[in-house]
Amino acid sequence: TDSITDTSREQLQTIQQTRTHPDAKVIADLKKRKLVTTRRVISFKVDKGSKFAAEFIKEETDLTADMLAR
Repeated sequence: TDSITDTSREQLQTIQQTRTHPDAKVIADLKKRKLVTTRRVISFKVDKGSKFAAEFIKEETDLTADMLAR
């Protein structure tokens, strides 16, 4: 052959671009060779709710004689 193709590199580039590979056997093989690891990514989207305020308002509390005695 005139040229050598590195299939492992191509597979790793596919995984890097798409975050997955269509063939599960390829992923298992790359895991055995310790070239890839799988991990779970959890993300959250946070929006301002109806009770959002830029400042915290400290509400007044009722003081009782028992609270003052402590």
